[in-house]
Amino acid sequence: MRLLLAVVLIALVLGRLLGVRLRELGRLRLRSWGLAVRGLLLQLAPIPWGGDTGRTVAVALLIASYPLPLLFAWRNLHLAGFVLILAGLALNMALITVNEGMPVPGAALAASGQGELIAGLRAEPSQKHQLQGPGNKLGPLADVFPVPTPIGQVISLGDIAMYAGIVWLLVATMRGIPAPRHARGAGALGTDPEGRPR
Repeated sequence: MRLLLAVVLIALVLGRLLGVRLRELGRLRLRSWGLAVRGLLLQLAPIPWGGDTGRTVAVALLIASYPLPLLFAWRNLHLAGFVLILAGLALNMALITVNEGMPVPGAALAASGQGELIAGLRAEPSQKHQLQGPGNKLGPLADVFPVPTPIGQVISLGDIAMYAGIVWLLVATMRGIPAPRHARGAGALGTDPEGRPR
């Protein structure tokens, strides 16, 4: 969450440096945003069981949560940045599905200031993460990019794509062009000539 807030702040600062107006954000209309909220709630759902049962349920909920934000991103592809958001979500879902959880290298955890988690993950995977090893698939797509303190997080290529898409969306909206040029023709994907949803 801290990293997401930092990304939004970066987008707002970048927009101001480009001389655009924050009030333009009020024009942004997201379709089916409730799907993204439901997906997030599934990921945050408390799991009352421990051990293998709890982890199985947690991984199943994590995988099941992804179609909802994927559909949300698909419904908003006419807006700037959502092609990256959709691609990032798809990459993360593929990685979590084939590995039954999100792999994370110990070196990346240490570099992000979370070295204390390594021993625990080595002994037993958490409900959503596992220490990356030779048996993991799609290794380069895992949580391999450390973000040092004060953020203290490890992110994946999919996360980077999503955060870049969010920055693109917010800056484009503040510039008054939330929809890409090719989608701003009259009637394109349900928008008016200015790129606003009808």
